[in-house]
Amino acid sequence: MSERRRYRFGVSLGILFGAALLGGAGWLVWNWLKGEPAWITETYRPFSRAVLGGLSRVFSFVPFSAAEILLYLAILAVLFAVGRLIWVLISGRAPRLRYLVRFVSSAALIAVIAAELYYILWGMNYFGKTLAEELGYDVHPRGAEELEALAVYLTEQANAAAKETRRDETGALADGYTFDYLAEQVAAEFSGFSGRDEAKVKYVLASRGLSEFRTTGIFVAYTGESNVNRDNCVHSLSFSMAHETAHRWAVAREDEANFVAFLVLYDADEPLLRYNAYLTALRYVMSQLNGADRDAYARVYSLFGDEIRADNAEYSAYWSQFQSKAAEVSEKTNNAYLTVNGQSDGVKSYGRMVDLLLAWAERRPAE
Repeated sequence: MSERRRYRFGVSLGILFGAALLGGAGWLVWNWLKGEPAWITETYRPFSRAVLGGLSRVFSFVPFSAAEILLYLAILAVLFAVGRLIWVLISGRAPRLRYLVRFVSSAALIAVIAAELYYILWGMNYFGKTLAEELGYDVHPRGAEELEALAVYLTEQANAAAKETRRDETGALADGYTFDYLAEQVAAEFSGFSGRDEAKVKYVLASRGLSEFRTTGIFVAYTGESNVNRDNCVHSLSFSMAHETAHRWAVAREDEANFVAFLVLYDADEPLLRYNAYLTALRYVMSQLNGADRDAYARVYSLFGDEIRADNAEYSAYWSQFQSKAAEVSEKTNNAYLTVNGQSDGVKSYGRMVDLLLAWAERRPAE
């Protein structure tokens, strides 16, 4: 082995060691900060909100999702790198061991930097104080009676808001509710809620692919972009937009992002936004009521107006198309990701929004 090759091999080993050292240090800091929810809430979260807000404004000048394009470029780069590795290992055109060590060390360093940047920008928000603690909400187990009362209230509000939405002669929502229109409305409502100028969400070019994975949106911390599946039903788009924007506002937990989306939209000026807030909340509450008291579920269901019934049928028809292996893998991956980040019930954590809704409903008359 020449002196130059020996030096390059040593550099590769050094990079591999450095990646391991950096990853280990990051893991220790991550485990330590997980036990400091007050610091995360009072110091880290404002920092995260500021940085993510700045990133979103920088990338708002790009009309498309920069994160999506960067993802495609990253996939191409990985495929090229792996293909070249296989070619070298098979052909022997370059020293196999040295090339393999260089490949592994570079991949390890990139992976460690990406993971640690993720937690620096946003990921530690999972371990801050709960939203219930911040709002002073009393979250505790409640009976089916309270669930039914909440479901009745949400049904009444959804029915009323549905009557104000623009619909055609068939009862379907009118064509004027475009993605851009709804994105502007949600951004305006969220700006009033957060007290800062919020960038609009962006649609994903490969929205059909997201549907195959039964995914309505993705927040990307690296660019601060809230990305939404534009193929979702129109009556459910604005809630997905507000949910992903809540993530950018440093609300990481899924149930809390759902609840913040509800708070932003339930008294919006645009009737469709109000309707979407009450309709989505109603779906979660009815799911729990169905498991707690089937008779109560039937009583509330009988109160559904024609618009709710039609929109729920459209929603079920659309998403029932996607029961593929890809959807199953997506759910398992998301479940594992949420569990690692402190949400022990995984994807079921989305439904914990109901606990916050019940606490909100208890306080609502006094507000």
